[in-house]
Amino acid sequence: MGQIFMPHQLEFDYDVFISYSSHDKEWVRGDLLKGIEKAGVRAFIDFRDFKPGAPSIKEMERGVTTCRKTLLVLSPDYIESGWCEIENIMLQTLDPANRELRLVPLLKTRCKPPLRIGALSNVDFTDGSDFDLAWHQLLTALDALPELPAEKAIPTEIQAELDRAKSFTDADKFSEAIPILEKALTAADGSGHTAARVKIRSSLAHAKPVRILRVGSACIGMLWSWFPWKTSILNTALFMAWETCFSTPDGSRRQGRLWMRLWLSRN
Repeated sequence: MGQIFMPHQLEFDYDVFISYSSHDKEWVRGDLLKGIEKAGVRAFIDFRDFKPGAPSIKEMERGVTTCRKTLLVLSPDYIESGWCEIENIMLQTLDPANRELRLVPLLKTRCKPPLRIGALSNVDFTDGSDFDLAWHQLLTALDALPELPAEKAIPTEIQAELDRAKSFTDADKFSEAIPILEKALTAADGSGHTAARVKIRSSLAHAKPVRILRVGSACIGMLWSWFPWKTSILNTALFMAWETCFSTPDGSRRQGRLWMRLWLSRN
């Protein structure tokens, strides 16, 4: 009986198997492969690591089962390729819900992947995206320490703006913090300081949904004051609309729910 590979196995021969379409080989074999191997990632890729004379499908299986991760380089050509489909289905057979995070989708060109892949968060390498952030996310997903050119300390003036913004977010004043963070991001873009850009974008990603939540709360409060009648039906509808419109992955939904219940109890 052949060996059965389990998704939780602890030892692998390689770090990542790169699954891609031959139409994207120039970028994959150049920028992508060189970039991840420079960061110390042990990559398994067809043109170099498939055994000569071995059936391609068996080598695909070897790549999926002997690598900790499988990187899918998504593009319209990838989605249309039957060979690429075999590779990603093999991995999803081992870990259907991707609980081990062994499948890492990388979006190279806008396309419509099947739902089983499209439902997963991807690393955005499409034209016009933030490549510094994309490389940071990719290398982090591959459990490699991102080799960022900005290992040096964040410039004093940018750090001062970050500290200033933090004083507002700590005081729950997100509307005041966002303009400061946006100004700091402009300065970081100009300086080319990648670590600062990643840090600022992360802070903005947390602050903006909370600001939307606060503005929404104020607007609903004003609208409510114009209605002389307050029924239980309207309360219920308003509460459901609140949960639908202002739910965010960082916990704002829970905060909004608590604020809404408190506000409704006063009315």
